[in-house]
Amino acid sequence: MDRNALDWLFSTSPQAIAALIGLIVTGTSFIYGKIEDRIESDPTLAEICSEFKSQIHSSLKELLYKAVGVVVIDLCCLFFNPVYVSCTVRNGECLLIVYQIIAILVLLSNIWLLYQTINFVKVAMNPSYVESTVI
Repeated sequence: MDRNALDWLFSTSPQAIAALIGLIVTGTSFIYGKIEDRIESDPTLAEICSEFKSQIHSSLKELLYKAVGVVVIDLCCLFFNPVYVSCTVRNGECLLIVYQIIAILVLLSNIWLLYQTINFVKVAMNPSYVESTVI
């Protein structure tokens, strides 16, 4: 992988992750509004809906921490690009191989975060979650 491809990967990925997480946070605020509407129409669901909102909040907070971690890792890989680092190290080729292995691991962490995000959306957007919680 050449330097430009690595720069593109590690600079575009944090932007895409931040945009995706921003959309999810916005969508979650709409979900909270729908839950409040549900409570207004049926006050007996107040305790269950409050628990559901609490679960969504804790899952969203966990997802945000994971996203920040992956973005920091991406930016560190961008900063420690082997073209800049290999100039100061005697065996630059060995460093490049290690960096490529790290790049693959970071790519897998980005894919893992995308998977976690999809799972969060599937649970949060499930229209029958409240009914299944009641039963």
